[in-house]
Amino acid sequence: MSKKSKPVRFDATVNPSVDHTLAIAEGSHLNNLAQRLMGLGRYEEAEPLHKQAIEVKERGLGKDHITTALSYNALGETYIELGRLDEAEIFLQKALDIRQASTRSIDDIDAAVTRENLGVVYEMRGDLPRARQMRRVGAPDNMLCAYNKCELYKVKRRNLLQCGGCKSIYYCGAGCQSKDWKRHKKYCKRDASKQAA
Repeated sequence: MSKKSKPVRFDATVNPSVDHTLAIAEGSHLNNLAQRLMGLGRYEEAEPLHKQAIEVKERGLGKDHITTALSYNALGETYIELGRLDEAEIFLQKALDIRQASTRSIDDIDAAVTRENLGVVYEMRGDLPRARQMRRVGAPDNMLCAYNKCELYKVKRRNLLQCGGCKSIYYCGAGCQSKDWKRHKKYCKRDASKQAA
């Protein structure tokens, strides 16, 4: 095992409390329902389910549990879709703090997902230098393609293409960059016009 790699560990709880068991079962169920609604574009309906999942998980597992971080991240993603960027940032930062503190290598990809989500928040605010900085935290080996439907996980920085306009966003290839252009172009062009002025 190299100096940089983390051990692969899975948490197991022997004789869990009722709250712990409910948090896993009920919290996961609520999270899955909310994710299904998000997939249908019904973000307003997903929000209260994500909040309920967080409440159950915080009570049964604690605010710093890796499973609670999953729901913090999901609520942050919901707020991005709703354009509520301040709220998105709060929950995404909570998720990131937990995920980056994890000693399990399996959580590295989740931290990269949350960093990418925070990058989107900063991008939408027009703070492209901060978006670029957040996205590059995982470099060189733990970054994501910015296209949220990309099937590649965890890409090495040298294998990513940087947007030639704003230089604040990274893609695994021209296909994903093209698919994300409709979303990204308004932010990219805003930055390009600032640089030209």
